[in-house]
Amino acid sequence: MRQVFYAHSGAVPIAGLLAMAGAGAVGAVVLGAAYGYGIYWIPFVYLNLLMTAGFGFGVGFSVGLGARAGRVRSPFIAGGVALLAGIAATYVQWVVWLRAMGLPVDPQSPEMVLSAASIVNELGAWSLGSFTPTGAVLWVFWGLEAVITIGLAAFTAHSVLADAPFCEDCSRWLDAGPKVEPLVGITAGDHLMARITRGDLSPIHALERAPLGRTDFVSAQVHRCPACRQLATLVLTAVQLDAKDKRDEKRLLSHLLIDHATADRLQKLDGASAQAAETPALP
Repeated sequence: MRQVFYAHSGAVPIAGLLAMAGAGAVGAVVLGAAYGYGIYWIPFVYLNLLMTAGFGFGVGFSVGLGARAGRVRSPFIAGGVALLAGIAATYVQWVVWLRAMGLPVDPQSPEMVLSAASIVNELGAWSLGSFTPTGAVLWVFWGLEAVITIGLAAFTAHSVLADAPFCEDCSRWLDAGPKVEPLVGITAGDHLMARITRGDLSPIHALERAPLGRTDFVSAQVHRCPACRQLATLVLTAVQLDAKDKRDEKRLLSHLLIDHATADRLQKLDGASAQAAETPALP
């Protein structure tokens, strides 16, 4: 049976592991230190929540970039490396934060770091109005912070690779082409979607330009190998515009494998769209 959707091969080159480890280590140290000083100098709880999310995202993204550079084709392994990087970054953050508070901690002594954290835990680290969490409550908050950081790091690294097709024959990542829109011919829940998922590309060939002013349409984006131009995938998204042209998007297809003729046809639709946009209206 013909493969319908792109799937990573799962290959993990040694160079890729080293690239992920190196990028993760740099991200853990740099971002961990920045976050540690940041939460010390910016004692606003709500802002700290955004910083925590950014911290986790940054660590995961650095590992994802290392994975891309090292041609790693396993989102699972990338997520695992990012999880370890997130743990390391959290430890760096604790060391930097405790030192910023004037507590002498040795980075090579986790016992000393835990002892210093216990001292802060007894006194409280921050307040929200008249509420200053200490003891078990504060440990829970710290635990949630660590879970968010480490979880986001793993999720981000996994996502960076999961949405990036790779040409095994050419050893190249596919390039994402421009979004071809607005198109009509397929909708969410359409019976045509079932045909497409079974490998029937005829509904894709039937896509055409949407009439001017239509607020619900389909957006198509072709990803293609820049070397051989043979391997191509299609991402199809349903778009709904509100009165202020704000987009509400729902992905219909993720990296459907298409032949080069289908890819060429969709790119010609994009060319037709650009030509139509440049054609002046008649008086």
